[in-house]
Order: sequence, then structure tokens, then C-alpha cells
Amino acid sequence: MSKEVAVIDQSKALAAAGLTEEQLAASHGVLGMEAIRPEHLQIPRLQIAQPLSPQMIRSKPEYIDGLMVGQFFNSVTREVYGDTVSVAPIKYSVSRLKFTNNALDCRSRNGIDGGHYSPTCKGCDFAKWGSGKDGKGTDCKEYLNFLVIEQKSQQPMVISFKSASLVAGKTWSTLILGRKITLSSGQKVGAPAFMTTYKLHTVEKTAGQGVYFVPVVSVAGPSDESLVAEGANLHRSFKGELDGEVTEE
Repeated sequence: MSKEVAVIDQSKALAAAGLTEEQLAASHGVLGMEAIRPEHLQIPRLQIAQPLSPQMIRSKPEYIDGLMVGQFFNSVTREVYGDTVSVAPIKYSVSRLKFTNNALDCRSRNGIDGGHYSPTCKGCDFAKWGSGKDGKGTDCKEYLNFLVIEQKSQQPMVISFKSASLVAGKTWSTLILGRKITLSSGQKVGAPAFMTTYKLHTVEKTAGQGVYFVPVVSVAGPSDESLVAEGANLHRSFKGELDGEVTEE
């Protein structure tokens, strides 16, 4: 759910448009945007500001005034959430990206089917440990992607975990799979991911002479009814693909 549109007098605005509240409530989507397709939308990303992120550099168009390193922000709305944000997960996927000279060189949208270097990611030399810079890590990066909604605004976003943050992504997926609900029959089944809200907060790490920030995930508690309803609707309606970040940091 996006931010509400500010209208000076909503009843007068609807009357001027020849619409009633009942007609607006019964409409599907946004009037005027009936032809929109998923590929025409830019999915907001929940990201962490790093010391060299373009959002931290005043001369860059991506610069966000007031943003501090280690804080979460929305890449589209430019909203700053601070060093802690609460979200409910909706969908999960894995992808792989390989960059050469900061340009996207190869991509697998499911982390299984290879790009133009190999039929499968598993059999690709660039996905093997030691193929990265100076023989460290992998040249092709694996991304764990989560479609989430932020608890307060119910804004949908995608957050991706790679490299040093992969542990947090794996921890999160493990926590989600461990959540159960008990049916009236007494049977325990896996709880829908969006029925639980999780807290993400950042911690500082040191690498060489520099610092960077990674997320830590913990269970915040059960999602409230409005968040569950929004999460279920988004889960049913989302037809796009989750993917890792398309720029190399």
C-alpha cells in the first residue's frame, strides 16, 4: 500500500470526476493506468546505505539528504527508515549476477539455469569459489531475494542478500520455514511467510581499512490483521520476477 494521495476536499474531487466512492471502491487498479504491465514498473528496493553508495554522495543524482551510513532506505520513494525496519516477507527467490567492469555480464533469474557461459549455474566456473577478485569468493554472485512489505506504510519492496550478507538471508529463510500454525484438527503446518513480522537492523563490519554494514534478522512477532491481508493480496497478485540488484557495488 502506497502513501495516500493528499486531496484538499476528497468528496468534491470525486464529484468533479463524476465518481462515487462505491464506484472507486469497485474499480480494479488505478484509473488511467489500465494498460500498465509489470515490466513497466520499477520495484522499490530496500537497501542499506554504505560509505560509497551513490545515495551518500552529494554530487550524485541518487543522493538522499539526511541519509546516514548503515541506514535502510527505499530506492524509489527515497524514504529513510533508520538502522532498524520491520517487514513481513511475501515471496522468496534466488538469482545470480556476474559483472565485468561494473557492467552486467551474465544473469540467471533462478540461480539454476545458466546464462551464456554455461547451461547451468552449478557447472559454471564463474560460480565456483576462488573465481572472484584476487582468488577470493566467486566472480558470479548469488542473491537471495525477498519481496517484503514494510510494517507501517505497507509499502512493497525487494531486499537482496549477497556476499557478506548471505548468512542473514539464509538465517531469515530458515526462520520463516520454522514458523508453524496449528489447524483446528490439531495438525501443525507451515505458516504463510507474511503472518510473521521480522525486524531487520544493521551492524558494522570492518574489511581492510574500510567499514561496511550488513543486516541482522530477528522475529518481531505475529503480523497484525491489516498486514496479513495486504501480504496475502500482494502474494496473490504479484506476477513479476524477483531479482538481485542490477548494479555492482
